[in-house]
Amino acid sequence: MQITANGTFTLECQRCLEPFTIPLAIRTELLLAESEQEIEAADDEFDRVLAGKEMDVGLLVEDELILAMPMAPRHAQCGAGRMGVEADRPSPFAELVKLKRIQ
Repeated sequence: MQITANGTFTLECQRCLEPFTIPLAIRTELLLAESEQEIEAADDEFDRVLAGKEMDVGLLVEDELILAMPMAPRHAQCGAGRMGVEADRPSPFAELVKLKRIQ
């Protein structure tokens, strides 16, 4: 079975919580298996799904779309910056380097 889908999705940026759209294009090939044993015994790189006389193909397509989406969606260049961290504040790691030089 070959699944091909193209479209754009509106997601919420996990950094600034504003909506943004991303293009999504997938092309997936799934092999239909007759039993769980066939799936477990397979020793190749193909993905297999358990096939039946009455399958909900819509759920398979939905699963593939969910798997193709980013885990933590965010803008490529988000205006939220570094979550409110002040830019002029010295890094605590820079202070640790100074301590290391003393010893």
